[in-house]
Amino acid sequence: NTALTPLQSVLQQQLTDPKVAEAFYHHRQEIALVMQIIEARKAQHLSQNDLARKAGVRQQVVSRIECHKTYPNLKTLIKLTEALNLSLILIENPVNTPHPQT
Repeated sequence: NTALTPLQSVLQQQLTDPKVAEAFYHHRQEIALVMQIIEARKAQHLSQNDLARKAGVRQQVVSRIECHKTYPNLKTLIKLTEALNLSLILIENPVNTPHPQT
């Protein structure tokens, strides 16, 4: 029975690497979207295959997106969010986190 390291701690540790930080800040919005998709899928007790069937995409597409090997295009993103009964809403970000200067 091992304790899991909180995601924030792991993220903070990884962001000390300039290459990781650059990639993270460049793709932070895509990463946040994918994390919300993963959380919604798991909360609904769906496997990747279940979600793929509901969205009309291949399971490999869901896997590659969840593993951050690719980011979904808009059409695929809409299919996934609709399959999860989610809505895409754009809101103004009052605090747009700038990329840290390294």
